[in-house]
Amino acid sequence: MSINKEIWKMRARLTAIILLAAIIGGTFTYSYIKGKEWYDWMRVGYIYASNSTSSPELAKADSAGEVKEDLYKSDGEAPIASPYDTLLEKYFGDESKLAYSIMMAESSGNPLTIGDKHLKKPSIGLFQINQLWHPYSTEQLQDAEFNIRTAKEIRDSGGWERWTTFRTGANLKFL
Repeated sequence: MSINKEIWKMRARLTAIILLAAIIGGTFTYSYIKGKEWYDWMRVGYIYASNSTSSPELAKADSAGEVKEDLYKSDGEAPIASPYDTLLEKYFGDESKLAYSIMMAESSGNPLTIGDKHLKKPSIGLFQINQLWHPYSTEQLQDAEFNIRTAKEIRDSGGWERWTTFRTGANLKFL
């Protein structure tokens, strides 16, 4: 009798391990797919045409799915423009390029980014505004204009040093 109990215990443990491995594998696969979808959106998504000065347009892809226009110039310089340039200029004026570099270092330009999950409250949106210090809803902070406007208020009250990416220089590659 005791041998059968031990066999059943071993089977139960093995089943639990297999189930856990499947869950972890599925999580990694889902994260990879979602990350790729975001990258594709940024690459093919809203960009400014090189001859445009004001309005964004959707990049065109040929039948093979290759992008005909890219966020980056062919010589590897900084991005031509981002969908948020108008808002950054509206709120930050002369500092819009610096604001852009911090935004990209914080969230890669993804307004839905949720970071600092290890903290009591996470950081949300384009400028990764922490909900512990700024008690806005996740939905508010994931709204691009609200997030940029809030970032401007934070910058005005405490300077760019409030962002770790500024203090560490992680934003410099986006200037």
